[in-house]
Amino acid sequence: MQPETGSANIADSPCTGTRLPRLDGIQSQGQSGTCRPLGTRPVLARGCPDRRVLRDVRNDRTDQRLAAFILRWPTARRKALTAGFSSPRGIPGTPGRSPIDPRAGPAQSGASIVPPPPNPHALELPLTAPAQDLWNFAAVAAFGLEAVVARELVDLGFDKPTIEDGRVWFRADAAGLCRASLHLRSADRILLVLGRFDARDFGALFDQTRDLPWERWLGLDARFPVSGRSIRSQLHSVPDCQRIVKKAIVERLKSAWSVAWCPETGPEYAVEVALVDDLATLTIDTSGEGLHKRGYRIQGGAAPLRETLAAGLVQLSYWRPGRLLLDPFCGSGTILIEAAMLGRRIPPGLNRTFAAEAWPQVPAPVWDAAREQARAAILPPLTTRLLGGDRDAAVLNQARRAARAAGVADDIEFTSRAASDWTELPAYGCLIANPPYGERLGTQPEVEDLYRRLGEDCQRLDAWSLYVLTAHPGFEALFGRKADRRRKLYNAKIACTYFQYFGPRPPREG
Repeated sequence: MQPETGSANIADSPCTGTRLPRLDGIQSQGQSGTCRPLGTRPVLARGCPDRRVLRDVRNDRTDQRLAAFILRWPTARRKALTAGFSSPRGIPGTPGRSPIDPRAGPAQSGASIVPPPPNPHALELPLTAPAQDLWNFAAVAAFGLEAVVARELVDLGFDKPTIEDGRVWFRADAAGLCRASLHLRSADRILLVLGRFDARDFGALFDQTRDLPWERWLGLDARFPVSGRSIRSQLHSVPDCQRIVKKAIVERLKSAWSVAWCPETGPEYAVEVALVDDLATLTIDTSGEGLHKRGYRIQGGAAPLRETLAAGLVQLSYWRPGRLLLDPFCGSGTILIEAAMLGRRIPPGLNRTFAAEAWPQVPAPVWDAAREQARAAILPPLTTRLLGGDRDAAVLNQARRAARAAGVADDIEFTSRAASDWTELPAYGCLIANPPYGERLGTQPEVEDLYRRLGEDCQRLDAWSLYVLTAHPGFEALFGRKADRRRKLYNAKIACTYFQYFGPRPPREG
């Protein structure tokens, strides 16, 4: 049985600028530098003399006509053809995958947007976007909030997000990116994933970075600063990794756009190379500023809670609109503001901009349509106002200004009072609090006395659900009760525990 061979097509040669035949069936064999058709034995070998390579081709009857055609070409063009097929650098992909024309621009259909398959322990991303041109994204999440972000993505209509530590992977088109950017409450940012691959030396990092289709995203004038991080990897010098990635992208773009240099005067595409256990992930930041910057908080208190974490605390609770919510240590009001926005379906990203808004791949009409749809879904003010208290009158004024900027001033009542002063409360409700825990506010004796008094005050709230975020290891003993559930979270770089005390379900009215 004769081996199957690829058909001859016409493609531009990056080496000569002439029109050369292209084999659809040619596949890369990775580091060996050998290309094989869909049959069995080698056709072209890197570093072999022209005649010997072509003689091997000629010996196969199925390739006789192609060999005769190539032999009629001048020597320089034959060498260009051989180099184009034999070098794995010119063929992004892995064994069993078709090559990508390195001169193809952003409009090329069917081009791979992910690298070779990663390690078995890593996320498996599909090679090629389907007809609707879905892209691969990673929603960055604080440790402990990955499941919350995944649930948000499912609620937004995204199919089967995949969770890893600090990342939630999902696929979306341009409209989906806009929807996720506007609506995700607990994600820190959204990254476009260009590729993932093993990189244990600088050569592998350079070659596989250059093999990625950067021209699909970076135009001729694109600015692409490169940041990086390395954890438990052989390539531990982050500045060197950044330089290697930058150089590889420049080489790819110079070849793709047939230019001698990249001016970098256009839209910004912030590239990151992240190396974890020798697995390199190349991404482009779509968010710009972190998603915790909603645009409503001009100035926080002495130790403000990040908005994305506050939204996560609310979503990890049993609070629902129509049920009373109390924060007796509200500070600048972040937990209550995020709860009110959640209850009214106000998108957290409605009043800010994103880096991807400057990208031609995500045009302005798509963003406009997403924002208009988001505004149309906003609900009227809550029927039950949220309650917040703090002894610092100045920080309460900041909370009121932030609530007005967020559009939820009518949903929250801020009162200058201590936690022990909340005496007239209904039988059912939720308490979510981030009290001082001696890291940035308060001394240890003051904090411990505060926790004892909080436990005493909460004894009369026996039908309430209570949620307390703290870094104090002895909280349960001081509070006087063992939590029903504990969740490890991070407040900035401080390791905390979210203590959850579940109360009974409120009776149905009527």
